[in-house]
Amino acid sequence: TAWRFVCFYVPLWFIAGYVLRVFWVVRSELNEMLAKGAPVPNSVKTLAHMVFYPMVLVVCFIFGTINRIQSIFERPIYEIVILHAIFQSSQGTLNAIVYGTTPSVKSAFYGMFSSEMKGGVRMEEADNKNDEHQSYSDGGHVVV
Repeated sequence: TAWRFVCFYVPLWFIAGYVLRVFWVVRSELNEMLAKGAPVPNSVKTLAHMVFYPMVLVVCFIFGTINRIQSIFERPIYEIVILHAIFQSSQGTLNAIVYGTTPSVKSAFYGMFSSEMKGGVRMEEADNKNDEHQSYSDGGHVVV
Protein backbone atom coordinates (compact mmCIF):
# COMPACT_ATOMS: atom_id res chain seq x y z
CA THR A 1 0.00 0.00 0.00
CA ALA A 2 2.82 2.42 0.74
CA TRP A 3 4.46 1.59 -2.60
CA ARG A 4 1.17 2.14 -4.39
CA PHE A 5 0.91 5.53 -2.77
CA VAL A 6 4.49 6.50 -3.65
CA CYS A 7 4.37 5.17 -7.21
CA PHE A 8 0.90 6.39 -8.18
CA TYR A 9 -0.58 9.02 -5.89
CA VAL A 10 2.51 11.18 -5.32
CA PRO A 11 3.12 11.70 -9.08
CA LEU A 12 -0.65 12.09 -9.61
CA TRP A 13 -0.93 14.96 -7.14
CA PHE A 14 2.30 16.54 -8.36
CA ILE A 15 0.98 16.59 -11.93
CA ALA A 16 -2.48 17.76 -10.86
CA GLY A 17 -0.88 20.61 -8.91
CA TYR A 18 1.25 21.54 -11.90
CA VAL A 19 -1.76 21.57 -14.24
CA LEU A 20 -3.74 23.75 -11.84
CA ARG A 21 -0.78 26.12 -11.49
CA VAL A 22 -0.44 26.45 -15.27
CA PHE A 23 -4.16 27.10 -15.55
CA TRP A 24 -4.06 29.88 -12.95
CA VAL A 25 -1.03 31.52 -14.62
CA VAL A 26 -2.79 31.49 -18.00
CA ARG A 27 -5.99 32.80 -16.44
CA SER A 28 -4.19 35.64 -14.66
CA GLU A 29 -2.44 36.61 -17.91
CA LEU A 30 -5.78 36.59 -19.67
CA ASN A 31 -7.33 38.78 -16.97
CA GLU A 32 -4.45 41.26 -17.35
CA MET A 33 -5.02 41.37 -21.11
CA LEU A 34 -8.73 41.99 -20.57
CA ALA A 35 -8.01 44.75 -18.06
CA LYS A 36 -5.83 46.50 -20.65
CA GLY A 37 -8.69 46.37 -23.16
CA ALA A 38 -7.26 43.74 -25.48
CA PRO A 39 -9.76 42.02 -27.78
CA VAL A 40 -11.20 38.82 -26.33
CA PRO A 41 -10.79 35.71 -28.50
CA ASN A 42 -13.66 33.26 -28.86
CA SER A 43 -11.70 30.59 -27.04
CA VAL A 44 -11.96 32.39 -23.68
CA LYS A 45 -15.05 30.36 -22.72
CA THR A 46 -13.18 27.18 -23.55
CA LEU A 47 -10.22 28.34 -21.47
CA ALA A 48 -12.48 29.09 -18.53
CA HIS A 49 -14.00 25.64 -18.95
CA MET A 50 -10.59 23.95 -18.79
CA VAL A 51 -10.45 24.19 -15.00
CA PHE A 52 -13.06 21.45 -14.74
CA TYR A 53 -10.72 18.75 -16.12
CA PRO A 54 -8.23 18.95 -13.24
CA MET A 55 -11.15 19.33 -10.84
CA VAL A 56 -12.52 16.00 -12.09
CA LEU A 57 -9.10 14.50 -11.38
CA VAL A 58 -9.13 15.91 -7.85
CA VAL A 59 -12.69 14.75 -7.14
CA CYS A 60 -12.05 11.26 -8.50
CA PHE A 61 -8.80 10.62 -6.67
CA ILE A 62 -9.22 12.41 -3.33
CA PHE A 63 -10.94 9.43 -1.70
CA GLY A 64 -8.39 7.00 -3.14
CA THR A 65 -5.60 9.11 -1.66
CA ILE A 66 -7.32 9.28 1.73
CA ASN A 67 -7.92 5.52 1.59
CA ARG A 68 -4.27 4.74 0.76
CA ILE A 69 -2.90 7.03 3.48
CA GLN A 70 -5.32 5.66 6.06
CA SER A 71 -4.60 2.04 5.01
CA ILE A 72 -0.90 2.52 5.73
CA PHE A 73 -1.59 2.99 9.44
CA GLU A 74 -4.62 0.80 10.17
CA ARG A 75 -7.34 -1.35 8.62
CA PRO A 76 -9.28 0.30 5.77
CA ILE A 77 -12.53 2.04 6.67
CA TYR A 78 -15.41 0.56 4.70
CA GLU A 79 -17.09 3.88 3.82
CA ILE A 80 -13.85 5.35 2.46
CA VAL A 81 -13.22 2.23 0.39
CA ILE A 82 -16.73 2.51 -1.10
CA LEU A 83 -16.22 6.22 -1.90
CA HIS A 84 -12.83 5.35 -3.41
CA ALA A 85 -14.41 2.74 -5.70
CA ILE A 86 -17.34 4.95 -6.73
CA PHE A 87 -15.40 8.11 -7.51
CA GLN A 88 -12.36 6.49 -9.11
CA SER A 89 -14.56 4.54 -11.49
CA SER A 90 -16.59 7.65 -12.41
CA GLN A 91 -13.66 9.56 -13.95
CA GLY A 92 -14.62 8.75 -17.53
CA THR A 93 -18.25 9.73 -16.99
CA LEU A 94 -17.31 13.01 -15.35
CA ASN A 95 -14.82 13.83 -18.12
CA ALA A 96 -17.52 13.10 -20.71
CA ILE A 97 -19.91 15.47 -18.91
CA VAL A 98 -17.27 18.20 -18.80
CA TYR A 99 -16.46 17.70 -22.48
CA GLY A 100 -20.15 17.65 -23.39
CA THR A 101 -20.71 21.01 -21.72
CA THR A 102 -18.00 22.89 -23.63
CA PRO A 103 -19.39 25.73 -25.76
CA SER A 104 -18.36 24.18 -29.09
CA VAL A 105 -19.88 20.78 -28.29
CA LYS A 106 -23.08 22.34 -26.96
CA SER A 107 -23.48 24.51 -30.08
CA ALA A 108 -22.86 21.50 -32.34
CA PHE A 109 -25.39 19.46 -30.36
CA TYR A 110 -28.04 22.18 -30.47
CA GLY A 111 -27.24 22.77 -34.15
CA MET A 112 -28.31 19.21 -34.91
CA PHE A 113 -31.79 19.97 -33.61
CA SER A 114 -32.16 23.48 -34.99
CA SER A 115 -31.91 22.47 -38.66
CA GLU A 116 -35.04 22.50 -40.75
CA MET A 117 -37.71 20.22 -39.35
CA LYS A 118 -40.88 19.38 -41.24
CA GLY A 119 -43.73 17.38 -39.73
CA GLY A 120 -41.56 16.39 -36.77
CA VAL A 121 -39.05 14.59 -39.02
CA ARG A 122 -35.79 16.14 -40.19
CA MET A 123 -35.32 16.61 -43.89
CA GLU A 124 -31.83 15.41 -44.81
CA GLU A 125 -30.11 15.55 -48.15
CA ALA A 126 -27.92 12.69 -49.23
CA ASP A 127 -24.23 13.01 -48.40
CA ASN A 128 -23.20 12.28 -51.96
CA LYS A 129 -23.81 15.28 -54.23
CA ASN A 130 -24.35 12.97 -57.21
CA ASP A 131 -27.16 11.15 -55.40
CA GLU A 132 -30.39 13.18 -55.59
CA HIS A 133 -32.38 11.05 -53.13
CA GLN A 134 -33.95 12.61 -50.03
CA SER A 135 -35.55 10.99 -47.03
CA TYR A 136 -38.88 12.33 -45.87
CA SER A 137 -41.85 11.25 -43.83
CA ASP A 138 -45.02 10.15 -45.62
CA GLY A 139 -47.69 9.37 -43.02
CA GLY A 140 -45.39 7.44 -40.73
CA HIS A 141 -43.46 5.68 -43.52
CA VAL A 142 -40.00 6.70 -44.62
CA VAL A 143 -39.76 7.21 -48.36
CA VAL A 144 -36.38 7.26 -50.05
